[in-house]
Amino acid sequence: MTPTTARVIYPELPDPITPGDLQQLFSPSFDERQWASTVVRAGASQVALLVQLKIFQTMGRFRLPTEIPLAAVEYVARRMGVEFEFSQIFPERTRYREGDRTKVGATLP
Repeated sequence: MTPTTARVIYPELPDPITPGDLQQLFSPSFDERQWASTVVRAGASQVALLVQLKIFQTMGRFRLPTEIPLAAVEYVARRMGVEFEFSQIFPERTRYREGDRTKVGATLP
């Protein structure tokens, strides 16, 4: 399997992730920002929701918080105007994933 084929079948986030990658992959649209505010109230939770949504849109699957580049979280938080600590963005809860699954039409097996 060639590297190009592997990226199509098993997409990954760029490593290292560049400012251009952040802008292209992690810029939430106005509609996505509005939707996030209807799913969760706190700004930090909206950031977590949108980061997972953008990862799902790019990779077709969710990632564990420990696998998410901090630069992506910081980028989305700045775009949303949210001050944060990483532990606030990804607490040990999964409600944001349920919202993402609904948004993208994914179901659990």
